[in-house]
Amino acid sequence: MNEIEFDYENKEFNEIIYKIMLHTIEISDFDNYFTKGLTNEDKEKVLTEIKNLDFSIIAINEVIVETKNFFKKYLESDFTEYLIDYLIGYKELAPIMKSDDYEEIMVNDYNKVFVISRKNIYYKTNIVFDRRSFNVFLEYIKKTINGDFNKRKFIDGVLPDNSRINIVSKEIARFNVITIRKFLSKPLTIVDLINNNTFNYEVAAYLWTVIEGFNLKPANLFICGGTSTGKTTLLNILLNFVHPKERVICVEDTKEINTTIFDNSVSLISDISDPDSLYNITLNILRMRPDRIVIGETRGKEAKALFMAMDTGHQGCISTIHANNSGDLINKLLSEPMNIEESYIKLLDIIITFDKKYIGNKMYRYVSQISEISRLGNITLNHIYSNDNMEFSSSVNFMSSQFLEKLCNYISISKIELQIVIDNRIKILKSMVDRNIKDSEEIRNLLIDPRFGYKELLNK
Repeated sequence: MNEIEFDYENKEFNEIIYKIMLHTIEISDFDNYFTKGLTNEDKEKVLTEIKNLDFSIIAINEVIVETKNFFKKYLESDFTEYLIDYLIGYKELAPIMKSDDYEEIMVNDYNKVFVISRKNIYYKTNIVFDRRSFNVFLEYIKKTINGDFNKRKFIDGVLPDNSRINIVSKEIARFNVITIRKFLSKPLTIVDLINNNTFNYEVAAYLWTVIEGFNLKPANLFICGGTSTGKTTLLNILLNFVHPKERVICVEDTKEINTTIFDNSVSLISDISDPDSLYNITLNILRMRPDRIVIGETRGKEAKALFMAMDTGHQGCISTIHANNSGDLINKLLSEPMNIEESYIKLLDIIITFDKKYIGNKMYRYVSQISEISRLGNITLNHIYSNDNMEFSSSVNFMSSQFLEKLCNYISISKIELQIVIDNRIKILKSMVDRNIKDSEEIRNLLIDPRFGYKELLNK
C-alpha cells in the first residue's frame, strides 16, 4: 500500500488561532459552535473577521508575538478558510478537501484514512482523528447535509463543494464509515476531454451533432461503463451541447448533475428510502412539459418510465447505467428489475461506452465504443466507433450511422451535406483546443453559437 503524508496538524498554531477567534469574534456561546459546527452564515462571519484582523494590535503580547510574521504570510492566501475548516469543519481532512489531486476519501477508523488519487492510486494517509475531533467533524457533516441517523442506518448527501458523501452508521459497522467522492473545483470541459485523449475530434463532433440534433431531433442516449469510469462527468459535459433555452428536468439520488446552465431547469432528488421514488418522479416528469429528461443513473423500474417518455415523443433523453458494454446494457434493460420490452428498446438511439485503462502508471478514462440500435427487425447493435485498444486515431463511421441518416431525412439534407457540417464542427473544436480555451462558459457559448448551426455551416 502506498503511503502519503498530509501536513494537517500544528496544535500550537491552531491553539493560537482559537484564542484569537475567542478574543476577537463576537459569536455568542462560541464553544457551543466549536463543538457542534458553524452554520454557513457563521462560518462566513468567522472567515471575514479573521481576514480583517489587524495582527499588529490584537492580542500581540498574549498570543502571537512569535508568530506575527507567520500570520501575515497567510493573510493574502486562502489559508484562513482552510483554518476554519480545520478548526470547525472538515478537521483533519481539510488539506485533502482543498486539493484537486484526490477523487476519493475513505475514513474507516480514527487512524485509518485512505485516499485515491485522480490517477487511481490508493494511498494510506498519516491522518489520525482523536475522538472529540472526529465527533465535531461528523456533527458538522450531518448538519451540512441534513443527515439524521435516527431515521436510517446510512446517509447520502452532497457537501457545499458538490462532493458526494456517504456515511454508514456504527450500528451496522464498527465505526461511522465515511466515503467522500470529490469533484473537481473547476469542471472539466469538452476541450479537457480531447486533451486528455478521452476521445478524438471526430467523436466530439459526432456527440455535438446527435445530442444537439440541430435543436430539432436530438438522440435518446445512454452512457454505460463500470464503477468510477466517469459516466456522470461525461454526462455533465455533454449537457453543454443542449441549447440553454430548453426545459431540462433532471432526477437523481444525489445531486451531481449541473443544470444551472439552463434558465428553465428543475433538479429533483429521489427518496432513497422509497424503492419506487425514482420511478414515480420520472413518471411525474412527463406532466412537467420537459424538453429534455435526464436521469442521473438508471438501475430499476424508472427505466420503464423513461422509455414510456421516449414512446410518447420525448426526445433527447439522457441517462447513465452501470454496464460494461452496449451488449450488457441491452441485457440489463431486458431483465429484472427493468423488464423493458424489445419493441421499446428500439426507441433508444445511441449507447456510449466509457472505460478506463492503464498505460504504464497512468490511468486513462476514454470512450471505447459508440453503438447505435437498429430499429428494423430484431435488436442489433451498429458499432460506428470502436477504440478498445486506445488508438485515438480511430475514426467514426459516419456513413453507417442510422441516427445521422434519420437526422438528415428529418431536416432534408444529404449525408454528404451533413459530413460538411461535421467537418466544420471538427475545425471549430480544433480551434478551441489550439487556443487552449479553459473557461467552461466561453466554451459553452461557442458550442451553442447560432453561427455553428447546420444551415450556417453548410454555407461556409
